[in-house]
Amino acid sequence: MFGSKTQPCRQCGRPIRGYADECPGCGTHKPVPVPASYYLAGAVIAALIIYFASDFNRIVEYFGGRLASLFGGA
Repeated sequence: MFGSKTQPCRQCGRPIRGYADECPGCGTHKPVPVPASYYLAGAVIAALIIYFASDFNRIVEYFGGRLASLFGGA
């Protein structure tokens, strides 16, 4: 399951779940840092949303052509 493996707290070193808000041993807030890849993935998704939202006709052309070829259209 996502984030279910244990990692050491950055303050006290006690093993905790990756999604914990506080360390049960020392009370550190967000004891396991979020990986940089999560921020990168979020930025890419946001950039794609902005790119496609800037021109709705581009979306229709892209998906319309794909759907037409999928269902035997021209």
